[in-house]
Amino acid sequence: MSYTRNIYHIIFGTKNRECTISAEYEQELYSYIAGIIKGKGGFVHSINGMPNHVHIVCDIPPVIAISDFMKSLKQ
Repeated sequence: MSYTRNIYHIIFGTKNRECTISAEYEQELYSYIAGIIKGKGGFVHSINGMPNHVHIVCDIPPVIAISDFMKSLKQ
């Protein structure tokens, strides 16, 4: 039986790199993103960021194409 583990460091920014992620809402945003990842069968190691971008370290199941995963994450 084979074992596959895909760990990715994902970084994406806000539109025009504007500082739109306020400290007041960042934890709510990170929890929401974590919920999407878990709903797709992934595992979140860490989510953090700055007012203009987000860093995510997560496992993505090998049955999901990265492009499809990112599409659902960024919707």
